[in-house]
Amino acid sequence: MRKLLIFAAIAVGSALAAPAMASEALPKALAERLDKAPAEYSWSAAAERRHMIMEETMRQQRYGRGGGYGPPRGYGPPRGYGYSPGPGWGPPPPRYYPPPPPPGWW
Repeated sequence: MRKLLIFAAIAVGSALAAPAMASEALPKALAERLDKAPAEYSWSAAAERRHMIMEETMRQQRYGRGGGYGPPRGYGPPRGYGYSPGPGWGPPPPRYYPPPPPPGWW
């Protein structure tokens, strides 16, 4: 019932609202002044701030947050987490044993 009332209110409001007519002509002098006026694109401070936040987020995803030494990280667990425990685990590397001396060396 509530949805029906909301839908009816929206329908009545849109029916009573004055439609914008694009066919209304401007006076010729005003149209010529508007054509010759320099047009600059501007946006609000809030829109610029949102744009800067999005750019900063994309930069962090691409290059990491900075700080520390070594190559930057993006998102994901720190090094050494996950399925492989990282360096320092597992069997030690094989030791180097020099080859045996040739026979009759003494």
